[in-house]
Formats: sequence, structure tokens, C-alpha cells
Amino acid sequence: MSVEFKEPLKIGMPITHNTKLDNILEDKECIFSEKKEIYKLAISIAIKQNKIGAKNLKDLWLSFSVEQIDPAPKYFYNIVRASYPNEQEAVYKTVQRLATAGIEILYDDYEKNNYISLSLYL
Repeated sequence: MSVEFKEPLKIGMPITHNTKLDNILEDKECIFSEKKEIYKLAISIAIKQNKIGAKNLKDLWLSFSVEQIDPAPKYFYNIVRASYPNEQEAVYKTVQRLATAGIEILYDDYEKNNYISLSLYL
């Protein structure tokens, strides 16, 4: 990320992915109490699996402030900036794309098993 881009104040996911997170949260066996915690997990999983969503996402639901997802000392910002130096966009746009890919991974796991198996991602 050699060029500096204006960082967004809010990030989120496509509306379809918001629905996926709602489905996970509504499950009575869900271990998460907040959507933002699943979103953070999704980012981490995508980073670990080196998966990233498409650019120019449409129908975005900008649901979180950057501070909610990446409070100081800005771990996601620093990891993404170091790990994805060739992305030509704001760092938090890349974080958002990682979240989108991670949500897909988590939701596939949820659909197969009717729960999210955290042990798969350790």
C-alpha cells in the first residue's frame, strides 16, 4: 500500500453478508453476542487463509465505525498494511473485503455443521 488513501470512518459488508451474520446470531446455540465479534473473527480467518473478497462491493451495509472493529493500537490496520502492500485502496477497504471473504467461510461452516466450529480456525 504505497499510495496513501483516505480511510473510511465506517466499514461493513454486503447486505447479503449482513443477513448471513443475522442468521448465525439468531441461532440459539450461537456463542457470539454481537455481530461485530463475528465480523472481527471473519477478518482474522480471511487473513489466516489468505482469502480476500472482490473490490467495489455493492449494496454495502456500513454498520460499524472503524473504531468498533479496530480500536487502538489498530492491529488490523497494521497487519493488513504489512500483509497486503499491493492493494491500491484504503487499508480499511481491504479490511472490509477480508471480512466479506471471512463471512463466506464462516457461513459455509455454519451451514454444513449448524454451528461455527472455532477449532477449525485455530
